[in-house]
Parts: sequence; structure tokens; C-alpha cells
Amino acid sequence: MPVITLQVGQCGNQLGHAWWQLLSHQCDTKSGWVGGEESVFFRETLREGRQARCLLVDTEPKVVDSVVSGGTASLFARSRCYLGQSGRGNNWAFGYGQVLGGSSRAAPKAQQPSWNFSANVEDPGQEEYRILEHVFEGVRREAEEADTAPDFLLMHSLGGGSGSGLGSRLLEHVRESYPLHHIASVSVAPRTAGDSPMQSLNSVMALSFLQAYADTVLLFSNQEMLEAATKSAAKSEKSANLSDVNVHIAQCVVGALWPLGPSESQGGTSRIRDLVSTVTPDTCLKLVESRTAVLSASPLSPATWQNGCRALQHHLPRCDALDNNRPITTQACMLVAPRLPPPPPPRPAPAMPLP
Repeated sequence: MPVITLQVGQCGNQLGHAWWQLLSHQCDTKSGWVGGEESVFFRETLREGRQARCLLVDTEPKVVDSVVSGGTASLFARSRCYLGQSGRGNNWAFGYGQVLGGSSRAAPKAQQPSWNFSANVEDPGQEEYRILEHVFEGVRREAEEADTAPDFLLMHSLGGGSGSGLGSRLLEHVRESYPLHHIASVSVAPRTAGDSPMQSLNSVMALSFLQAYADTVLLFSNQEMLEAATKSAAKSEKSANLSDVNVHIAQCVVGALWPLGPSESQGGTSRIRDLVSTVTPDTCLKLVESRTAVLSASPLSPATWQNGCRALQHHLPRCDALDNNRPITTQACMLVAPRLPPPPPPRPAPAMPLP
């Protein structure tokens, strides 16, 4: 079942860069997984080879330019990049409506990179809201290229203007255009002491749209991911940075959404749909905690379901720091354990003696 990834804003594109690096590595190590012209996250073409099913959207070209020029540049089609020039100033309303106070701020042609399609996305004589029209058209073309009904995966932040505002507008459009498709979101919440005074309002507005239009929300706290990345880096005597945080989040998402085998990816089964039907079937409860633990088989600690659950317990939060450290309760859970043997059948209840 194909999945179309929508990377919005600086955080969404940086996280998406780490995401596609892991997916590309998975495809390289899993020989024979990508079969035919269709796969889950990639499409195979004779002319361009492996291409990512994604749209890169940002209101500034700096981050997208670095992504398509990096080591995974061959995965991205530059016609799928939709860029602005002036940013959205950490303002949810400006990102959602694309108009700020009715002012006309035109981007000079000299600032537009020669390779992208910025001239087609936004007319220098018009407001930058024209970027939305072409992003919507890009979503339609990407969905029509899939052989079956695709699912959507949105990557963005909750605190910025582009990720929260423009991401909310794009999420609303996808839901209205594809009401029967499943939409998952990878949303990164800002730190408590962040850099923008508008991040709290941006987060509340973005969460309201996620509650209304998304089917499941994989929510990650920037502060918690930084602490987890710091612990992992401390084992190798290194200091964690923003790239380590993105890799850590990407690993958690790959562990939840990567197909379990060729039969699943080619048989119409979707990890996103499985996640929605198993963990978030209630439309009022959509927030999901996703964590990944790696088990190394050894005589002292064999790779079993019990050890897998025990390893995950160290990564999952147990108390809510924003609610007086009350224990966190969950309505449903799903354990994805590839390459592990099936769990033993439950023991039958002892027979009751007849009177």
C-alpha cells in the first residue's frame, strides 16, 4: 500500500531527510523487498531509478536546498519541491492563510535558486499564497501515480509558522480531497523554553487541526527526544545535536511503519491503517507514543517477546510532567516485532473438577 510523505517546514524537511536515509538503507539491506514499479514509500522507474513518494514544502529554500543536494539527492524529484522565499515568521495565521496584513512582499528574482520551480510556484508580482495552489496540484499528481489508494504521512513541527500553519492547511486539504484515505502525522512539539513566544499558540492551533483531520498522530517532544539522543550519544562519548534528534525520531517512526515483509507490502496491507484500527480507533484519542528498541541475540538475553517488552519499558514515559507527574494511562497498544518468533500460545485454564 503506497504512502505519500508530505514534509512541511524546516523541521519537517530535516526530519524527512533522516527518514529517507533510513528507508533507503532498509531497501539496500533488504534485497528483493522492492518489487515491480510500486512499493510502499518508493516508486521504481527505468529512467530515474528509485524515487521517493514525497513532497518537500517550505517557505524558505535553504533547508530543502540542502536536502536535495545531500547524499540522498537521487531520491528526490526537484519538480516535487515547492518553495517560498520570505518564511512565515513563526506565525500560524500567516502560514495557514498565506497573507499577513494585506501587505505585498515580492521576492526578487535574484534570490530564487535556478533549479527549483519557485517561479512557477509563486509569481513575484503576487502574494506568496500561490504556493498552496501548486502544492495541492502536486498532491493530486502524486496520488494519481499510485496504483492503489495511497495513505498520507505528514511530517512537521507544531511551533513554527510553516510547519504548524501551512501544515494545518495542507492537512485540511488532503482530508477534504481524500476523505476515505488514512492520514498519519509525525508532529514534533517544541521545548517548554523555546525560541519563539508564539510557539504555544501555534501548537494549540495545529493540534486542533490534527484532532479534526488526522487519523493518528505520532507526537514527539523535542525535549524528550533530545534527552534520549543525549543518553545514546553518551555511550559513545559524544554530544548529541539536532541531527541525532532527527535520527532518533526517524528510527521510532520506521519501527512503527516499516512493512513486516514482501507479502504485506504487495498484498495491500498498510502499517498506517493497521495503526489506526489497532491503537487509535477512537476518533477522540489520536495521540500515539512510538518508541523503538533493538534486541541483540545473546545466550544471556535471547530475542524473545518478553525481553522486547522489557526493553521498550525503559523508553516509554511513565509520568506526565505537565500533570503533577501523574501516571500515564493508555487505551490501546501495538507491539511490532519483526524477525521475532511467534509468542507461545496461552496456557489453557485448568479443568474444574465435576461435583
